[in-house]
Amino acid sequence: MNERGALAEARVRKRLVQLGYRILDMNVHLAGGELDIIARRGEQLLICEVRMRSSDAYGDALETVDWAKARRIRKAANLWIARTPGARRLEVALQVAAVRPHGIEFVPFE
Repeated sequence: MNERGALAEARVRKRLVQLGYRILDMNVHLAGGELDIIARRGEQLLICEVRMRSSDAYGDALETVDWAKARRIRKAANLWIARTPGARRLEVALQVAAVRPHGIEFVPFE
């Protein structure tokens, strides 16, 4: 991961903590996919893919999560949940965090 990516993930982690989440894991590689941030708030488990673009010249950060990337994230998330005691009973949310100069937009993906 490059320095900009690390800074983007740090911004998202900070925002999630401000929103009441506890960070459980980061940058987990499983089944050909990577889970950037795994966090929990109450009974919700959040799997968060962090995306950032230096400019909009080549599209928005949200557009970088295509069906293949989403499939890899789902597969890795399912493995992480299966391997983590108590995770199966939680409500799981998959979201993309689009990091922009003036804020972070969290968008669910399916």
